[in-house]
Amino acid sequence: MDTLEPIADDAVGLADTLAGQGVKYAIACWVDVLGRPKSKVVPIDHLPNMLAGSERYTPRGMGGIGQMDPVEDEIAAVPDRSTLKILPWDTRFAWMIADMSFGGREPYALCPRSILKRQVERAHSAGFVCQLGVEPEFYAFRPESLEPGRGTLTPDRPQRGDRADPGLRRGIGPGLDAVPGPDGRLHEGVGLWPVQLRRRGR
Repeated sequence: MDTLEPIADDAVGLADTLAGQGVKYAIACWVDVLGRPKSKVVPIDHLPNMLAGSERYTPRGMGGIGQMDPVEDEIAAVPDRSTLKILPWDTRFAWMIADMSFGGREPYALCPRSILKRQVERAHSAGFVCQLGVEPEFYAFRPESLEPGRGTLTPDRPQRGDRADPGLRRGIGPGLDAVPGPDGRLHEGVGLWPVQLRRRGR
């Protein structure tokens, strides 16, 4: 398969190391205009090719990024190796962030991550430091309410004051603790579970 760069010897060693740790698949995500990560999932022995820029996409067709020209080049995903992590909640997967490269020649003008990086650099040159506050949220529903014909979904915690399923907290907590970086603090809502991220040690 064509790559943007020659396959690096240390990338082959990295794939072998990850495989020895039980990793089976690699993901290198780019992000569409709605913040949704998009990626191909490849076998771990294909990781060296992925790191060299083998994975190509038509992001305007699958990510809503601009109007599409039927003769334009594809976009290549260029993984940022420094972001590689084994997912703590499913250690079969190694995950990275990727930048979008237009035909492998230049940063894609509409790549959200490239745009953000340019703005961060501009802010830094002006003496500013960019900080990001994130509070991911998800909804949890009673399994029985997902059955066909039930009509409505029942939140895991239907009313304030009701006790949520302790198994849900036990299942999610270790995954949050294993994520490197900020502390993740899980809070209960009415079917809504926000995760507050804080810098470790603060």
